[in-house]
Amino acid sequence: RDETIIAAVQALGPFDFCFIDGDHSYEGVKADWDNYGPHANIVAFHDIVNNVGCFKLWKEIKGSYRHVEYTSSVWLGIGIIFKDQGA
Repeated sequence: RDETIIAAVQALGPFDFCFIDGDHSYEGVKADWDNYGPHANIVAFHDIVNNVGCFKLWKEIKGSYRHVEYTSSVWLGIGIIFKDQGA
């Protein structure tokens, strides 16, 4: 959430792909989505299953986009948002 890093990312974007796997609290993953998600057409999230913060945000946003989920157990998982196409 460092302002210098956010500004650097904004200056370098847009990007084809962004992978969010940092602070797994709701506030942290939401800040990453808000700060970095707008700069990529495809955004992937780690730990969308059984991680309170990541799961909560994933549940909130996935219905607004075409998305896929890769899960093979009750833990972890990858969720991918495709922002350039509708839900």
